[in-house]
Amino acid sequence: MLSSKNEKKLNEPELLETVYAIDNYLAEHPNLNDVKSPVNYYQIMSQAYYPNTYKERPLPLDIKTIKKYEKQLASLLKKDYLANKNRTIFKFNAQMKDFGKHDIDAIHTDILAHVNSLIANKPIEARLSGIDMLIDISQEKSIENTFFGLLIAIIIVSITLGIVYKNLALGILAVFLNLIPLIITAGIMGFFKVDLRAEIALIFTVGFVIAVDDTIHLLSKFQWERKKGGSVDYAIKTAVLECGKAILATSIILVGGFFILMSSGSLEIFILGLLVGLIVIITLFVDLVLAPIVILKWFKKFL
Repeated sequence: MLSSKNEKKLNEPELLETVYAIDNYLAEHPNLNDVKSPVNYYQIMSQAYYPNTYKERPLPLDIKTIKKYEKQLASLLKKDYLANKNRTIFKFNAQMKDFGKHDIDAIHTDILAHVNSLIANKPIEARLSGIDMLIDISQEKSIENTFFGLLIAIIIVSITLGIVYKNLALGILAVFLNLIPLIITAGIMGFFKVDLRAEIALIFTVGFVIAVDDTIHLLSKFQWERKKGGSVDYAIKTAVLECGKAILATSIILVGGFFILMSSGSLEIFILGLLVGLIVIITLFVDLVLAPIVILKWFKKFL
């Protein structure tokens, strides 16, 4: 979107040439399609009035001709969203494929930089606008809020487990085990270049809740056996044998439930089902395989 400074009109001959140069740049951009701008109206009128010389003079170069075009186009421009009544704001509309947020941000930055070079020393300001920009901003805010909520959840769970277990080492271990599935899943998303959208960011909150549930069952049983006087080796073996079956059965049900979502035609729901299912599988491995190893090798003397 272009906006003029000092109430200058963008349909003045000098500024209109600059707007025309921007329109040409956007129309020739390889990643943009169906570019529309107020310049198109002036081009149509020039072609209608001067069909023989249109290619040499695609735009009116004098204020008199511009006013004449404006008068005839008044009904169209009045209803159009590409220009305001005072002609101090011009909007460009175009379509673009969904290349992914990272690539689209790079394209936006490149376009804005080039447009700013075209309007240098001109009383014009350029900025990105439109519904897609608002959606991107909304997505970013939603993702930030989701991860902020996840951080709060981790802190609350850490404090709660520390109080319940009355053992700092066990509380730290529980949080550590709960974060492993999330970190691995984030790595998988990065490796396969999965865009982090607001809908997909939910997997970390859901995954953390699932991981916490299984880990609490395992460590609670472990601590109970320790309080009964059992050794660390005996306690962790008993916890895995007795809680392992329940954790395994629950995990199979959850994986089946989330993998069903992969049959959806929506890409976001497909990815959500796939990644949450992977988190459940990783959590199962962490609780039944990694947790005993970590406890026996590094945490044994603290428990």
